Amino acid sequence: MNREAWQHVVHDARNGNEALFNKAVTSNFQEHFYKSILKTVQDKDLTLEIYNSTMFKFWERFILKGEDLP
Repeated sequence: MNREAWQHVVHDARNGNEALFNKAVTSNFQEHFYKSILKTVQDKDLTLEIYNSTMFKFWERFILKGEDLP
């Protein structure tokens, strides 16, 4: 996803529409992050835990606290 797409996702989530955010997070895991995290930690469960923790922090900072995307 590009920056503009993420801005749209974040904007919608801040306004109560979490569906697009959930879809983006789910699809990005398999498409972009799973293999690289797994390669580093070499554990499927830990891979998912790391990604979920990261997305939780993303949610806190950019949705709940309203920080600007980097």
